[in-house]
Amino acid sequence: MRKLLTILALLGTVYNASAQLKSDGIMFGVKAGINLANVSISGGGTSISPNSLTRGTVGAFAMIPGGKNFTIQPELLYSGMGFGYSGSKVTFDYLSVPVLAKFTGASGFGIYAGPQIGFLLSAKDDGDDIKENIKSTDFSGVFGADYTLSNGINFAARYQLGFSNFIKEGDPGEAAKNNAFTFTIGYVFKRK
Repeated sequence: MRKLLTILALLGTVYNASAQLKSDGIMFGVKAGINLANVSISGGGTSISPNSLTRGTVGAFAMIPGGKNFTIQPELLYSGMGFGYSGSKVTFDYLSVPVLAKFTGASGFGIYAGPQIGFLLSAKDDGDDIKENIKSTDFSGVFGADYTLSNGINFAARYQLGFSNFIKEGDPGEAAKNNAFTFTIGYVFKRK
């Protein structure tokens, strides 16, 4: 419940800030959707064959002009990640901060890429807390595309490719990295 209240407060702050900063060319937006999350596991002789999990994502973003058809798009997202294995599921909750370089055409279609850092909020294996076994930060790369209608409604699809091993202590050479396909619907508060 505390996470939901924090997210709602964040969204309210973004909405209020968008009204004040429209004259500076900065636009703000909100989004929500799903992560089709999984992990890639390598080394260590592991026998786990991970399956994808569907988790939620919600948050806010800014679009800061950087030139013709170019913006920097920082985001603040709650991001549910994880994977399934042998009838069990492991879930991770992150506060994710991607910073994306975005190119947008006149038609409203855009493509973007950039780094992302995730701050671990919780980690559970079938409901049991395993946060002490998972690193507190997660680094990844994000790339994707979006389309914004003239009324501000935005549709986006992206892929998050994990760069860092999220296991604190494992077998030598063993690594597990978060990955996800993400699909969102959002709204961009347009300048007037």
